[in-house]
Amino acid sequence: MGGTFNKRRGSKKRVVESCDAIDAADLKRWELLVPGTERTGRLEWRRGEKEPYSAIGYTLAVGRTAGTLRLRYRFGSPVESLEYSVQLVTTGCHLGGFRWWLVCPLTTDGARCGAACGRCSGAGSFSGAEPAST
Repeated sequence: MGGTFNKRRGSKKRVVESCDAIDAADLKRWELLVPGTERTGRLEWRRGEKEPYSAIGYTLAVGRTAGTLRLRYRFGSPVESLEYSVQLVTTGCHLGGFRWWLVCPLTTDGARCGAACGRCSGAGSFSGAEPAST
């Protein structure tokens, strides 16, 4: 019965809200999803004004209606290095324009999820998705 809001006993499981996340809306807001561009950089997570507690390197290639976000990072003890791609797709909006989505890279028992999601979260590896609600 433990959980985020249980005052008697806290859960030992990590909840998605406490995990680092990559959000398609943030990428758009930071002007990273400009069609026809390629860039390399680093995303950092901070608590207040302190030094970053987590970071991830990326290479981003953006086309008119799709793109690829290549993630590179290390985590854990012993240190594990990961590098993989997350596809970006768009859907049209009712009043014109389009919205960017991340394609969930989660693979379970050899089957890829592939759901369009606004945000990918992960504790260690960015693999879980918060499904799109259209």
